Amino acid sequence: PALADEMDKAIYLCAILRALECQNALVLITGSKKPYVLFEHNGQFHLANITTATRIYGTKEQVVKALGQDSPKYAFNDSAYEEYGEGE
Repeated sequence: PALADEMDKAIYLCAILRALECQNALVLITGSKKPYVLFEHNGQFHLANITTATRIYGTKEQVVKALGQDSPKYAFNDSAYEEYGEGE
């Protein structure tokens, strides 16, 4: 059995990134309730797919667009919470 589910892993990765002074790291939850970690490093945004252990990078618009129809619904970390509307 798995020791942690995908949400736990996303929160843990986000916490590690924030501890390493990546203050903009966020856990991003999509409409299908899949967790991702979104963060900026060296001027590029990165979207880590916790389920498949893959990462895409580019502009913020490019990485969010890569989610396709499974659009983001909300994002959070230990000090921030963002909720997205239907069109985002």
